Amino acid sequence: MDLDNFRRQWQQGQPSETLDAAALSQLLTRRSTSPVAKMLRNAWLESGFNVLCFLIFGSVLTAPAATQSTLGLARSISAAMLVLCVVAGYYYYHKVQVLRQLRQANGPLRDHVARQLRTLRQLMHLYNLGTLWSIPAVFLIVLGFLGVQLSQKLAGQKLLLSLVITTGIVLVVGGATFLLMRQTMRWYLQHLYGQYLDRLEAALHELGE
Repeated sequence: MDLDNFRRQWQQGQPSETLDAAALSQLLTRRSTSPVAKMLRNAWLESGFNVLCFLIFGSVLTAPAATQSTLGLARSISAAMLVLCVVAGYYYYHKVQVLRQLRQANGPLRDHVARQLRTLRQLMHLYNLGTLWSIPAVFLIVLGFLGVQLSQKLAGQKLLLSLVITTGIVLVVGGATFLLMRQTMRWYLQHLYGQYLDRLEAALHELGE
């Protein structure tokens, strides 16, 4: 039952208890078209992609490289990304559990749904922050690696000038990447989850009036 149907039934004066039990249950338990089902599919797709990334970065750690310097940088970044994949895996697991619990009311249905939706919003916020702040971490790894490489090849004023230029380039590229990713993450999370959470929250608001 869609939100438009909720509104029509509400305006027709159906009792709130009946509407709560029937409308919310239908919205949550439809297997293929409900907001919960769509969010679950998206969560599983993200989980699968996360596993793929884990395998790719894991293979980089054991793959040969053209030079020792390239190998060191690739392994450093891959190790950091593997840690992020593990953390993301726990996040996806927890999110799937919360989405499944949306269909299993413990206590009053409306309160249960509201509580689970708040949890999902919090998870999305943490995921967004974690993704954004992983960008500076990766660029710091790159900057540190480049600094070590430069110190082995240069000295004196040439080294200082090279470090200043390299730091400036890394900061500019890193800052631009951070800003671009911030906008991308807003669209991404809204497209996969936010629009469905908005719909469920609107339904709760309609039923609570």
